[in-house]
Amino acid sequence: TLGSVMNGLIPHYYKGKMKGEAFASGKDISKLSLHEIGHIVGTVFQDPRSQFFTTTTDEKIAFGLQTICKSRDEIKQRVEEVYAEL
Repeated sequence: TLGSVMNGLIPHYYKGKMKGEAFASGKDISKLSLHEIGHIVGTVFQDPRSQFFTTTTDEKIAFGLQTICKSRDEIKQRVEEVYAEL
């Protein structure tokens, strides 16, 4: 439940009464959009296999950029930059 509050699932997806406040990086989570929360809070699952849902390296590199609403062109460019570094 705490994890759902911290990553914004409560109250954005799971409705109900919420008492108290939840802060991350000094910001009230309930006052932020999911996009804003994504910039300051991340989730790592206890079972690492359950968090792997992409099938290609491109998708893995692009995922973080997609969560912060970067354009397709910027994502493609940045993926290519990562490959150039490797």
